[in-house]
Amino acid sequence: MRKLFKIHKFAGLSAGLVLLVLGLTGFLLDHKNWSWLYDVKVNNTFLPQSTIDKESRLYQTHLTAFDTIYIATKRGVYAQQGDHQSLSLDHSTNDIRFDMTTQSLYAATSDGIFVKRGVKDWTLLALRDSYVNAISVAKGKVFASVDKKDLYLVDGITGKTGALPEVALDLQQRDISLSRFVRDLHYGRGLFDDGWSLLLNDIAALYILLLAVTGYWMFVIIQRQRRGIKSKKHYLKKLTKVHANWMAVVLGFPFFILLVTGIFLDHARFFQPFLSSTKVPPSLQPTVYTTLHEDIWSVEYDAKSFFIGNRFGIFKSEDKKVWHEVSKGFGYKMMRLNDELFISGMGAPNRKQKPDGTFAILPKTPHMFKSVSQEESLKFHKEFPITYEDTSLYTIMLTLHDGSFFASWWIWINDYASVMLFVLMITGSIRYFRKKRLFRR
Repeated sequence: MRKLFKIHKFAGLSAGLVLLVLGLTGFLLDHKNWSWLYDVKVNNTFLPQSTIDKESRLYQTHLTAFDTIYIATKRGVYAQQGDHQSLSLDHSTNDIRFDMTTQSLYAATSDGIFVKRGVKDWTLLALRDSYVNAISVAKGKVFASVDKKDLYLVDGITGKTGALPEVALDLQQRDISLSRFVRDLHYGRGLFDDGWSLLLNDIAALYILLLAVTGYWMFVIIQRQRRGIKSKKHYLKKLTKVHANWMAVVLGFPFFILLVTGIFLDHARFFQPFLSSTKVPPSLQPTVYTTLHEDIWSVEYDAKSFFIGNRFGIFKSEDKKVWHEVSKGFGYKMMRLNDELFISGMGAPNRKQKPDGTFAILPKTPHMFKSVSQEESLKFHKEFPITYEDTSLYTIMLTLHDGSFFASWWIWINDYASVMLFVLMITGSIRYFRKKRLFRR
């Protein structure tokens, strides 16, 4: 028992601080739709270049309207005329589209759909306080997805909103890659629908944070007692009850998922051939893959047909009720240019819709591109140059979580902390059950 305690103490003291950081940042990153994560900013003077550089990932898309380039980012919509850039809409934005019929620009934000007509300021059009993750516009109608699960059709002039029936997909059983499965598990969308996977991740992340804090606190109190410094004993008893209880044992399963998938993602390039070639059959897939109820990543509307993109592919509907698959592979983003539909894949090929309605792979295009433009030739964009004097809290949390805030080799520190978490799970569970057994005697 004494040796077990020493192993447990060593693992906790050596990795507890890193686990505390991973728990806190992991919890916040699971909720990237919280707009305040982008509102809180830190001046770049106090940050490493590795963190500053990653702020460019907040770019979502851009287009040209009213002789101005509008750039949608998680920090808001920026307007560029010549070399001058300024913040045009101060709301975290996921998508912007221009409609020729209404001659208006529409933005999908964390607070609803906003519209800009010519030189006028942005105004709220519809879906106030709703997290609109994707939109498409055609002939005065705005097709929108809210929280990746609810679909709406909005009048682009009046803002009158109608909810579409809940999406029910006839998902054919199919293998998924281990790469997709690992990412879904780590990001809180790989087990159950209706937010339960995310809730489980949240509880696990916050409990890792709690265990780290209480573990260090108990250590300090014990060290003070050994030095003869008086402290109230009931504090230690309360901390022990919080630190060592059945909850920590039960959460061993989500802890194990997070630490294993985290190690895989830390070394994604090394493991990618194995992860991509290994398939998870339907018999081993959790229930979320039978419905994908909260998995609408992209939408498109051509005034006749509706399209949605999810982890499995692109689905089309003519009547807003029955959906059928028209293209396989993750539909990360959909966008139109000159009436041509382009699909950006995530862990899947980029595609383009052909005149006959089928889809062809787009070779030699950037993975997960976010916009497409017609210059001398088609150009696909993953980012757009914006100069920021500060960096959002979200990006800081992201680089703290993946270790790049400190150094490129910090992933090995994260790996060590993950292994020590496994040691803590085993030693902690054994000590918990032994104490329970002794108490019963």
